[in-house]
Amino acid sequence: MSSRATDSWPIERPEPDCWGGEEYLYDPSSWENHKTYTASPVASKEQYEQVDRQFMEQWVEVTQGKRVRDAQSIQKLAHILGLPSTPHHDRRNSKVAPEVLNPLVVWEMLENSVPDIVMVALDRVLGPYADEALPRALHRLATEAFAFSPTIDNGMPAMQRWARDTIRPSVKIRACMKAVAHAPAMIWEINDNECIPILPLSDGYLPKGPIYGEALQLPRCNGQTLLGRIYPVADGTWQLYGAVWVHCPPIDTLISRLELEHLRLSRHERRLTWEDLLRDRAELLYRLCSIHSAYLEA
Repeated sequence: MSSRATDSWPIERPEPDCWGGEEYLYDPSSWENHKTYTASPVASKEQYEQVDRQFMEQWVEVTQGKRVRDAQSIQKLAHILGLPSTPHHDRRNSKVAPEVLNPLVVWEMLENSVPDIVMVALDRVLGPYADEALPRALHRLATEAFAFSPTIDNGMPAMQRWARDTIRPSVKIRACMKAVAHAPAMIWEINDNECIPILPLSDGYLPKGPIYGEALQLPRCNGQTLLGRIYPVADGTWQLYGAVWVHCPPIDTLISRLELEHLRLSRHERRLTWEDLLRDRAELLYRLCSIHSAYLEA
């Protein structure tokens, strides 16, 4: 019997999450943002970059389980960088779409702006399911979930790139896209036709009317919680976007990982809110739920 490396394909239970892409690569952060929003900024850009790199080395170790998040060393580096200890909430209200956003518009946008988006989105959104032969509907779900995320080096999301193209979408379509982008991704508990957020969420983003839309199922997953965005429409209804039934990971573990991601992203923008994280990095929430669902059903 021949032996095989523990990281060879197929990956049975990889550690750490191997579908995160550039999330685990060092991305130099914003010295200007640090100077502007930190009470006692470091003396020089060179010193800041050194501390920033040290922080990210330890951050990766935390995600790998090699270092505890509350370790004094990483807390000290986070303090020097001026990173918030806990996320604060966005107290604004939801943006209202003039009409329901047609998913065909999203898929056209992604095809034009990021031609290889499907291959990237499958890994980043569906995690272990990306290695399977999936129905086309789940390919579309992955691209919908990834449409509003920065793609490379905190770059511009595909939605923004398409909206600034030479042939711009109509004002109404852009308004619909902005409303969806402003709605945080969330895990919802369905109780008597009411959607109750399982994670913390500011009141302005709670559905306050009838909710319409369909949700997909993951392979072999009889999930009981709903994952997706819910945005308001001008007719008084609320609409599902990128919705899928999942098994919810343990809440404490999920919040801890999301707060860890908030720390990483706050290096670029110290004013980043909890809702900003759920908007801009929705794929992390999807992937964490996909990983949990895949292994729970295995």
